[in-house]
Amino acid sequence: EGHAARAVTEGAALLLTGGGNFGTLWPHHQEFRERVMTLFPSALIVQMPQSICFENDAALQRAQRVIAGCSNFHLLVRDHPSHAFARDNFDTDIALCPDSAFFLTDLRAAPPEHDIVYLRRSDKEADALRNDEQLGAGVAVTDWLQQSWLEIQLQRVLRYGVQRGLLRNTQRVTIALYNALANIRTQRGVRLLASGRRVITDRLHAHVLSVLLNRPSYVLDNSNGKVFAFYEAWTRDLGNVHRAGSFNEAL
Repeated sequence: EGHAARAVTEGAALLLTGGGNFGTLWPHHQEFRERVMTLFPSALIVQMPQSICFENDAALQRAQRVIAGCSNFHLLVRDHPSHAFARDNFDTDIALCPDSAFFLTDLRAAPPEHDIVYLRRSDKEADALRNDEQLGAGVAVTDWLQQSWLEIQLQRVLRYGVQRGLLRNTQRVTIALYNALANIRTQRGVRLLASGRRVITDRLHAHVLSVLLNRPSYVLDNSNGKVFAFYEAWTRDLGNVHRAGSFNEAL
């Protein structure tokens, strides 16, 4: 933290990454955001577009205290329920904004190999009630949590370099490594989704990439409603996007 404080110059803007959730679903990421905000209370801090989900009052009250201690914090949210929640609970600048992934360009897709790709969550945000799926021929079922060997190695290099202080004075190398990791992950996701003529998914970013790839997209919700909330805010009027209550309905 001391090195971070020295590295941030006066007048710098700090961008907190979007995606995930602002709140308690993924505590490690929320704790990191709040540490940054506590460390730099007078800096310009922008939270990139997020969905909001707080599951207990104690965590919400802690976030309220941290935000109240920041003099120049801006919270971007990507759906109407999150905007209403933020407006009612946080005294700061709040704006509705599309997910950052919409700004990806030059996504190149190979011809499809399957009639349908069903990219479904296999983590804590999966809808526990969805257990009657009739999977059949022509449906490729996958998730994108499994990393490639190269992704794992890049992560190890970055983690080791940060922990040992080896990347402290090599900002260009650090940025290049993070960009390489991000590009590899994005291309892996693009390959998975583009391999289907149609996509069924309960992952928000899989839905966004499907839209960018112009693949017909059938959207299922996740456990806390953020995917449908996002669909209602931004993609419901697109001709090749459809909302479905279950995989069977989408099929």
